[in-house]
Amino acid sequence: MDCEVVDFPLGRIVILCDEDRVVRVYFLKDRESVKRSHSIFSKKVAREIKEYLNGKRKRFTVKFSVNGSKFAKRLIKAVCEIPYGETRSYGDLAKIIDRPKAARAVGRVMAANRVPIIIPCHRVVKADGSIGGYSAGIDIKRFLLKLEQK
Repeated sequence: MDCEVVDFPLGRIVILCDEDRVVRVYFLKDRESVKRSHSIFSKKVAREIKEYLNGKRKRFTVKFSVNGSKFAKRLIKAVCEIPYGETRSYGDLAKIIDRPKAARAVGRVMAANRVPIIIPCHRVVKADGSIGGYSAGIDIKRFLLKLEQK
């Protein structure tokens, strides 16, 4: 598995890839050392994330691995369709995928997202517009939402 690391103001983003798919993205809040191993694909993913962080990319072109139920896969597709700079509520997404009573299930799938940023779960908020949760922490979610508002 290849590993790239991208620095950003709140720490580091670690990207794990196989030959042609992103397998996992996670955040380190300190400057902890990570053993890197590069491939053409992993460098492309890192470049796209850097472009996103610099406000030069609004959509990702790289493929990613998604495990889960048919529900989870439909939901992830819907999340990836949320436009840059916009948000949707957990309930909105439940309605979009024809499961209007599944807002809590939407939250559980988002909490288990192994490819944040590329699957933009930071764009999912509470029904009242408040920020809601984020597996990497509210500060990172707030950072990503502000980045997209510029």
